[in-house]
Amino acid sequence: MPTSLSFAEAAAAPLVLITAWEALYDRARLEAGRTVLIQAGAGGVGHVAIQLAKLTGTMVGTTVSSEEKAAFVQSLGADKIIGYTQANVVKETLAWTNGEGVDLTFDTVGGTVLSQSFATTRIYGDVVTILAPDPPDRWKTARVSQLARQL
Repeated sequence: MPTSLSFAEAAAAPLVLITAWEALYDRARLEAGRTVLIQAGAGGVGHVAIQLAKLTGTMVGTTVSSEEKAAFVQSLGADKIIGYTQANVVKETLAWTNGEGVDLTFDTVGGTVLSQSFATTRIYGDVVTILAPDPPDRWKTARVSQLARQL
């Protein structure tokens, strides 16, 4: 254990890796050649998810709130960085993927970001979240966004 960490911090550190690993590899079966959008890529789970995704040869997009965080995720290998306070995440993601949407969106935020994640994901793509979903009306967003893109 590094001396700079408390026992509680050291005990929690592996949970970040386990969380990102399970979401990307166990749930979404991430593999080379796919595209992934990681919501909040500079966060605790997000920054590890970027690195794990890049290990598979995946194209990684991510959302951040500041230039400092953008520089951080770029240093981790993110291919597309979207400043969600300045840009429309859905439009930016669709532009990046030529209107198709990503193969996988990994939500580490929840709430309205989970709803947004359905619209950033291609038809029959995967959305994985690490948080409990909001009330059932959020699932309507998933269906409507998928149906709209099929037309």
